Amino acid sequence: MWQFFPNEKDIPNVRILGLQVTSLDTIKSDWEITPKDFPSMHLNATNIRINEDIFPDFSAELVSKDSILSINNLELKGLGVSKKLLSFQGAWDGKHTQLSAKAKGKNLAEFLQRLKVKERVIGGKFDFDASLACECAPWNMSYQDITGYFDMSVKKGVFTDQDPNIGRILSLLNIKSIAKRLSLNFSDVTNKGFTYEHIKTQVRLKNAVAKIENFNLKALSGNIVLTGQSHIIDKQYDLVAKVTPAISNAVPIATYLAGGGLIGLGVWAIDKTLFDGNLINKAAVFKYKITGAWDKPIIKEQ
Repeated sequence: MWQFFPNEKDIPNVRILGLQVTSLDTIKSDWEITPKDFPSMHLNATNIRINEDIFPDFSAELVSKDSILSINNLELKGLGVSKKLLSFQGAWDGKHTQLSAKAKGKNLAEFLQRLKVKERVIGGKFDFDASLACECAPWNMSYQDITGYFDMSVKKGVFTDQDPNIGRILSLLNIKSIAKRLSLNFSDVTNKGFTYEHIKTQVRLKNAVAKIENFNLKALSGNIVLTGQSHIIDKQYDLVAKVTPAISNAVPIATYLAGGGLIGLGVWAIDKTLFDGNLINKAAVFKYKITGAWDKPIIKEQ
């Protein structure tokens, strides 16, 4: 249901109530519509359903000016998510669509819970920045047409085997496997998962492929660097992970690298005394190839 309410500034208040869309594909078409066909308006939407999902109630300002339709001041209602936590802008000039979003806060887990994200993700301070664009109308956007980027920074979080996609991979290849091999006990590998200090990533999107330009995870027990790409439509991985344990002060890694026994102890002592542990740190890099489906990744040591 659509409701129109004029106000004193001649900018209508438009309310959308109970709209149901069975599939986004049903609205894709070469409609003969231009940005000039839309007036500026204050938009409020309530009880919107797409497929089986309920879209959060929201309000926004639509501005139609100079053949460009812009969306500003998007605010999600009933979720406790303020404009300081999440901001969104969009623009359509008839041929091109551009969307951008930023999110910043002190508790990622709480933020996602407010957005009713079902996946279990644990994280502290976070900063997200995303931008998407395509040479199409907003309703015709698809993975094949979208280009853009996604930058993310999260501090003090936990990856578990219940996490989606990348989180699941990092839990499978985490330091636990190396700790077992080297007879080490890392404090940040717990029953809850793999605890990390900081994760920073930059992803670029093009032709339905997400290319990882930078993915660096730092934990007390070591660093994990991911490179490669992920195919969004096929949901397939093509990644390489480099795991560097932070164990320059531990005898077991030198013993492992030097073949065991007193030789390993001697290597550790010389490296620690003369090279401040740098030789062992550089040598103790474990590489993994990650392929296969998102829900069943195949991880092999190289």
